[in-house]
Amino acid sequence: MCEGQYLDLLWERQPAVTVDEYIEMIERKTARLFQCSAELGALCGGAEPAAQKQAALFGSSLGLAFQTVDDLLGVWSPAAETGKTAELDLASRKKSLPAVLGLAAQHSAEADHFRALFNLDRQLTGDETAEAKELLDRMGIHEQASAYAQRYHEEALRHLDHPAVRDRADVLRDFAEITLAEAYRGSSAPSTALQTK
Repeated sequence: MCEGQYLDLLWERQPAVTVDEYIEMIERKTARLFQCSAELGALCGGAEPAAQKQAALFGSSLGLAFQTVDDLLGVWSPAAETGKTAELDLASRKKSLPAVLGLAAQHSAEADHFRALFNLDRQLTGDETAEAKELLDRMGIHEQASAYAQRYHEEALRHLDHPAVRDRADVLRDFAEITLAEAYRGSSAPSTALQTK
């Protein structure tokens, strides 16, 4: 987990990070934290090894979903909902999922301009930050990032369908739904939010 956090900070000064590198980083950071919590809960509750394994897989996927939602909120949520300026991640050129997807976008006027802004060796000004956000909107990055959150959320719930945990998974299923719905509440993006089942 410490290594994942180290990479997160280190990459703020790196010109580009691939989507695969980003996923690997959050797997080591947020996903590992959620995984440990879920697995220890199962262990302390006296669950069988198979159930402990499914709890760990559930926690890992939920952590990935939570981090991708948090990254979305770091760009598109009002400050009142998150306690910080929503565009702070962009201003500091943090390699959150929206930024990584923007940097990896195919050649276009918007993508090239976004990359040029992120290649500046300093924090972005207010005008530059607003411009970077607008470029992400025009490239459809919110929808792309939301698809990652949706995929990991569904993956987490599928782990609870395993026979080893299915009969005792209602609380964890409710926790996943409430956690992600609450995390996504207040997103001001003009596109589809995470849909929970």
